[in-house]
Amino acid sequence: MNGDRYRATGSKRSNCKGTPFCIVGMMLVLILSWGCSQQKSFAHRLEGADRVIVSTVPGQEGPTLAITGDEVTKVIRAVGSGKKESPLVMCTPDLQLQFFRGDKLLGRITTCVQVFWIDHKPYSDTTGVLEALSNRFRQMNRPEI
Repeated sequence: MNGDRYRATGSKRSNCKGTPFCIVGMMLVLILSWGCSQQKSFAHRLEGADRVIVSTVPGQEGPTLAITGDEVTKVIRAVGSGKKESPLVMCTPDLQLQFFRGDKLLGRITTCVQVFWIDHKPYSDTTGVLEALSNRFRQMNRPEI
């Protein structure tokens, strides 16, 4: 009779109260949603990139640097292993890295030495790859005296 009352009012009765199957299912959903961080998901999306174009951030004129080969893989790994930073990080983005496969843009980040942003969320590169790339770009584009 209780089942008829629930059907008549349109409410659904949950068969999942405390059963081990439901508890495991809920835990699995939580683990999967937490298991893949934003920077790792982004790095996964960049896999297969064949070049990275390094340039100043949009709105600033300047030269570009093309990265290819094993160095692309190192940059993607650095992004994937980034450490989440406080949203109050005090660093102004000055470089943009665009990741391409052929002529298809796979994604882009902005950087400030070792800090980088994905969708306006800051991360830091603990590998030193982005800082080395930033220094290389600056050295290459330093005005001659």
